[in-house]
Amino acid sequence: MNESYWQKTTKHPCFKQLNKDIKTDILIIGGGLSGISCAYQLKDTSKKITVVEKDLLGSHTSVHTTAKITLLQGLIYQKLVKYYNIEIAYLYYQSQKEAIQGIKDLINKEQIECCFKECVMSLYSDDLKNATKLDKEYHYLKLFGEDIFEENKHLKMISLKNQYLFHPLKYLYALVEKCQNENIDFYEHSLVHQIIRHKDYFKVKVNNHTIICKDVIHATRYPFIKKGLYFLKMFQSLESIDLKQKTDNQCNLSIDLIQSYRPLKNHALIINSNSKDWFGQDTIPLRGLPYIGRYKEHEYFIYGFQKWGMTNSFLASKIIKDLYLNKENAYTSLFSCHYFSFNYSKMYFKQMIHHLYLGYIKLHFIKKKHLNKGQGTLMKINHHLLAVYLDKQGKYHYFSPYCPHLKCLLMFDEKHQIWHCPCHQSIFDCYGKLIEGPSLKNMKKRK
Repeated sequence: MNESYWQKTTKHPCFKQLNKDIKTDILIIGGGLSGISCAYQLKDTSKKITVVEKDLLGSHTSVHTTAKITLLQGLIYQKLVKYYNIEIAYLYYQSQKEAIQGIKDLINKEQIECCFKECVMSLYSDDLKNATKLDKEYHYLKLFGEDIFEENKHLKMISLKNQYLFHPLKYLYALVEKCQNENIDFYEHSLVHQIIRHKDYFKVKVNNHTIICKDVIHATRYPFIKKGLYFLKMFQSLESIDLKQKTDNQCNLSIDLIQSYRPLKNHALIINSNSKDWFGQDTIPLRGLPYIGRYKEHEYFIYGFQKWGMTNSFLASKIIKDLYLNKENAYTSLFSCHYFSFNYSKMYFKQMIHHLYLGYIKLHFIKKKHLNKGQGTLMKINHHLLAVYLDKQGKYHYFSPYCPHLKCLLMFDEKHQIWHCPCHQSIFDCYGKLIEGPSLKNMKKRK
């Protein structure tokens, strides 16, 4: 289910499950690109490093990405200028430019075979209203010194050369191998349930065992803990990706329908709302910038890449390394965990309120309804609201309709045969088994 192109074209190295109590200097929670990149950057510190992943390394956002390494990130620069200022927008631009060069240098240094390929990246629109927004993005990128140019394939299209694509799993597994050579430990199927801070160490509960560590790095895409209320400062976005026919050596992203085309060898990847191949999700920070940095002494957060995780995962690993070593980094304040922009965030509040409350109002009077095989819905049965799924064999399955995370009402996606939370995007299979967090539990079964 939901197997991506990247999974189909590489072999996953296997790692054991944590089955005993251990001690380590640095614990990294999350085995995606962020966590693995942090392990790689910190491998020369002579500290004992351990990485724990609740499923398989690279099996969530990292494997369901579209793998664009680019400065063209939707309309990010004009938004940052509008809600912050041009200095912040330029600083973010500089961070992405350095990250692209850093990824390129790392691949060359370590001789990583990951289908790393230069391409032309484009933003386009066929909607007159949206086309005018591209003029602004073009203006700011020109102002920042980029050699951006216009094309006439659409009503409005702006393009940049010297952007890149790669195979994210081959890149990730290569970094894992480099880390193993430095005696860094990796554990899969090792879910963190609880983190207890003591005076000078942490006690982390994993698989009914305990990890004692000095420092903790949270690299889980979305907060699974409630400290700092970061789960209220971001939301998750789900998109589908489809594998299509060969195209030319150009990667196009529409700002109208979020459709993008990215070639890899003999194929193109197309994002659209009607695709059937696989789905992926990422976290959108309400402040418009990722959270990367030190939360408290010896504890670090990496959240909210807003679908641009290839550059930001590399950037995060460099920032965390510099913070750990008490070195200066030009981007520490930009991505600091300790500020929140209400000016930027207010445009998302209405959407979040809609997800949190409208569902309760609409579903209050829902009565029992007919289901076809392979369908699921919320319905009232004997005055109780339930999540109900009718499987292909004609058997009914009943669950609590509330997400175990923060009790939002769940929705059923018939196309992908999943239950998902519209508030924070926890995902469960049609039988209630957890696929993606922030929930740590399966859906609760009802009789």
